[in-house]
Amino acid sequence: MLSKAFCDWYLKILLPLNIIIMLADLHTHTFLSDGQLSPNELTTLMKQAEVQFFSITDHDCFDAYTLLEIPEGLTLIPGIEFSVRYDLKEIHILGYFPPYFCNQPDPAIMDLLQKTQLQRRKRSIEFLNTLGELGVTLTLKDIQKHQRGPILSRHHLAKALVYAGYTNSMESSYKKYLDYQKPFLKLTENTPEQVISLIHQAKGLAFWAHPNLDQIPQTLPTLLEFGLDGLEMVRTAGAKIRACCKDHQILTSWGTDFHSYGQNRSLGMRVDELIFAQFRERLGI
Repeated sequence: MLSKAFCDWYLKILLPLNIIIMLADLHTHTFLSDGQLSPNELTTLMKQAEVQFFSITDHDCFDAYTLLEIPEGLTLIPGIEFSVRYDLKEIHILGYFPPYFCNQPDPAIMDLLQKTQLQRRKRSIEFLNTLGELGVTLTLKDIQKHQRGPILSRHHLAKALVYAGYTNSMESSYKKYLDYQKPFLKLTENTPEQVISLIHQAKGLAFWAHPNLDQIPQTLPTLLEFGLDGLEMVRTAGAKIRACCKDHQILTSWGTDFHSYGQNRSLGMRVDELIFAQFRERLGI
């Protein structure tokens, strides 16, 4: 056990100086949801980036772990990114689980994923019908040809709109048709209270993914009532997220939300070793 003197020294001296020795990336995606790489292509990149701890957190999907070969030197933390509805918006909850989850996934979690995937398909069909009323003619097959896993997502819808010539870029697809403020885009039926409870029943930890700083004052208190364990570190607002976690005495997770080569971001984030030790201890890693 670390002495109190060491912990105080670390927090007061080393942490403010950003003297950190570990790289982790606990928020990444593969082509089984809305990423572009296979699970093993992603882990190869992790190894090249000298990441030590990683998680694949595909949206509402755990299929990547059935295909995964873990290179030596990488430590896996099983994870899933859950979509939930809160206050007429969609937010994402990252669930992290003990190592045995890969071979013994929790039945309630897997049941939720299956139901959510069916929800996504149903919402996509309803969305296509609405687009038809707006003069946009797309079929479910038009979307599915961009799908490589069990998840139908806004990413696949955006691609289908571009390929069909209704928009000229992914960005314009999102802006014109796929923004959550659009009245015809339905949200998931899952709630944060439900998802956080299931994560805890599976002995996991629940984090708010890429939290919006403007939403934190209003949203975080409610999520904490539901049992949220922490916030994901955002590179552009690291100091504010760290201070918020300290004020509420909650954990921090680190991840880049990596999807593809073309992003202007690199794999891996430097972690605060002492805080990350608490994260690992809770999961038995």
